[in-house]
Amino acid sequence: LSKSFKAVRNSFYFIPQGAGVDVKYGIDLWRGFFISARVVDCFRPAINIDVSHSCFYKRQSLINLICDILNGDECEVRFHPNQLRSNTELQPEHLSLLIPELKGNRHWNI
Repeated sequence: LSKSFKAVRNSFYFIPQGAGVDVKYGIDLWRGFFISARVVDCFRPAINIDVSHSCFYKRQSLINLICDILNGDECEVRFHPNQLRSNTELQPEHLSLLIPELKGNRHWNI
């Protein structure tokens, strides 16, 4: 079960086989459900199950994520992993897109 679902608090998301729904910027949309137990009418137990959707980072290398973020929703690919090298200098507008996305995120495949 844990290989099929990702649990986030009271929600469970189906881990897509292959790719999820691509919403650009290195993010996939996953489908799932939310579960909660409640007491209704002062004494009766009830279970609430709702459909849920959430965004997760694609499972990919850091360099591919950087290219996805910089390419954004452009139809034409401007940044490709083979273009970026250790001496590549990014413009300030590129860094302003990258820094908020990468800050504090530690889930990279190297």
